[in-house]
Amino acid sequence: MRRCWTVILGVIGALLSGGCGASVSVSGGVISNNGPYLAAWNRGWTAVERDSTPYIPTTSSSGVCNRGGMKAECHETDSRVAADLVRLSESLRSVPVPAQYSSAATQTLRAITTEIHGLGLRMHSLEAGNYTETERDAWFTQSKALMTEANTLAQHAYASFPQWARPAPAPII
Repeated sequence: MRRCWTVILGVIGALLSGGCGASVSVSGGVISNNGPYLAAWNRGWTAVERDSTPYIPTTSSSGVCNRGGMKAECHETDSRVAADLVRLSESLRSVPVPAQYSSAATQTLRAITTEIHGLGLRMHSLEAGNYTETERDAWFTQSKALMTEANTLAQHAYASFPQWARPAPAPII
């Protein structure tokens, strides 16, 4: 028996002195049944990202809603993105939310609702009708504030997901 311990201690000593070792790091846990939530998230945000492309300035466009953009194109893009966000919100509400996602999911829905409201006000400010320039400017200004708030809410919500289990893609609003 003494020889067995001598061999074991010798092997351990050789491993340690040779720099051989192992380390285990656990950075998270397991989230069960998150597949439906992740699928709804991915489908929804992918659609929002795709339909938001006209907002992005390029070498040939200032972005449809930026100075130099076209009102009709801005309205059309806002309308598509708002519809995507409504579908995303409905999808996220229709699937089970894992407990680890609960707070972040609630915050995300609030960000989506705020963005939809902001887009609605901007579309209203761009619509034809018997509105004064003062009314249009007020709606546009309010829409910008809401969309800025929605972006901040979305970033905070995304940061609230467990770092090791954040859904993809990251939200863009």
